Amino acid sequence: MIKNRRWLQFSLRAFVSLLTIGCLLLGWRVEQARRRGQAIDAIVKAGGFVGYGDTGDSPFLSRDKAIDHFWLDLKGAPVKIAIMTPLNASLGPQLSLVDHIGNLEIATALTEKEMRYLEGIQCKCEIRFYNTYGIPQTVFEELQRKLPNAKVVWGNQ
Repeated sequence: MIKNRRWLQFSLRAFVSLLTIGCLLLGWRVEQARRRGQAIDAIVKAGGFVGYGDTGDSPFLSRDKAIDHFWLDLKGAPVKIAIMTPLNASLGPQLSLVDHIGNLEIATALTEKEMRYLEGIQCKCEIRFYNTYGIPQTVFEELQRKLPNAKVVWGNQ
């Protein structure tokens, strides 16, 4: 006669331990999403534009149009950021808090000092500069060296 064996028995202690670990991981991910959302809100408030996703019909944030983007931040949707205002000491660190940047477009003329605010970005993204008049090519090459994961594009490249 074959005994009925119970497979995958767990003690209450093991269950509670696994549940606690799962809750800690979820809480850590939610905190990351909250910080990313706050950084994106600060970028939008400073005059930037942020689009979510890889398609043209993705949700788009601007000062005039706000959406609830918590769930997009939680799942780590890629973002496209367009900066239309000069970079400053408060906007630069916000850019470094946003992960999964697909494209970062900067349409204003930047000084060499303002370029330093971009050095904290840790993403595999394309950073495109449109108004590069008066900025030496060496500044862009130095930025490319400091951001090895990013592709820095300037001028008519």
